[in-house]
Amino acid sequence: MTPAFLTLTGADRADLIPAMQRLSAEHPGRIEWGILIGLAPADRFADTPALDAMRHAGLRLSAHLCGPLAEAIFAGTMPVLDLAGFSRMQVNKSDGHANAAEVENAIRYGSRMGLRTILQCAGPFPDDLRCDWLLDGSHGRGRRLAWVPALDQSRAFCGFAGGISPETIGGLLQQVNAPDLPFWLDTESALRDETGFSIPACERLIASAFRS
Repeated sequence: MTPAFLTLTGADRADLIPAMQRLSAEHPGRIEWGILIGLAPADRFADTPALDAMRHAGLRLSAHLCGPLAEAIFAGTMPVLDLAGFSRMQVNKSDGHANAAEVENAIRYGSRMGLRTILQCAGPFPDDLRCDWLLDGSHGRGRRLAWVPALDQSRAFCGFAGGISPETIGGLLQQVNAPDLPFWLDTESALRDETGFSIPACERLIASAFRS
């Protein structure tokens, strides 16, 4: 199986943009950049100048809303954010998964922002077509998936996250049961090294995901 695209999550510096643009051009339609956003500066979060530069760089972007910002949305508040330039919006739980009320609030906020909402789930994939569902028990910690449910159990667009790296992606793709169904993969921890977000790590993952 081959994913429809990869979400490469955690780019946090403006100087990465030329390489991000190059990879996007080399793999048209196959790269989405997940940008971590919170209320205050934190490790892996793009600061405001970097975020603004990425939003205007012609990249395919998803906003990954984290921490107290995400919890406020799950609680039903409507934070004022400028998410122009993003096409999807993932509201992250720091652990666990959203309950029914939180799902409704997140989808409502995404609709208000004009963005497709992504929510994490534990599996099997929900059959709620109002958002995209990401099977994710890792929450950015690099933990591998314990199981891979069949995609044909849901009519929604679904993806996988958790411990995905150039070394593990092949085994995961062999487990994906997706006859003629598109899906995406999201990777975060494996894209970092001692210097931070790594373009070479992105290149290795892309090569492993889309090798002919």
